[in-house]
This record gives sequence, structure tokens and C-alpha cells, in this order.
Amino acid sequence: MKTLDQFEKEQNAKYPDFSAQVAEELERLEISDNLKAARKAAGMTQAEVAGRMHVNRSYVAQFESGPQNVKVSTLIRYTAAIGKRMRLEVA
Repeated sequence: MKTLDQFEKEQNAKYPDFSAQVAEELERLEISDNLKAARKAAGMTQAEVAGRMHVNRSYVAQFESGPQNVKVSTLIRYTAAIGKRMRLEVA
């Protein structure tokens, strides 16, 4: 059985940007998890958030499943809909 490091080296040999793509996907998933957790902590359903954003529930579901190329204005609308504020941090 291969170790994760061995697998990553093999994939990087085939696809030079493999590690970068994995890191990007993990970051996207973290954002998704944070959005869902914040909504649930606010005690809201996707339908309630959708109503406040004036979009349909499926839009919110898709947004929470891993936003891609999302506008900052959409993140601000989402966080406002759940009664939160968005904070952008560059580390």
C-alpha cells in the first residue's frame, strides 16, 4: 500500500499542479464547512437563508456545497442573511 506522500509524488509527476489543486479544493471545502456551520449556529434552514437573500433554496445549497468563483458581495449577502458579518483575513 502506498503512503499519502508516495501517492502525491506520483500524481505530481503526472500532473505538475496536482498539489496546488488539492490545496485549493481543501480551502474551498473549509469555506463550505464554515458557511454551513454558521448557518446552523444561527438556527436557520437553507430555505430561510434563501428567502432573506431573495434566491431559491437550491442556490443556497449549491453555494454551501463549495462556492466556486464566488463574488465577495454574495458572501456578504449570505452572512447578512444569517445575521453575521463577513471578515476577510489575509495571513
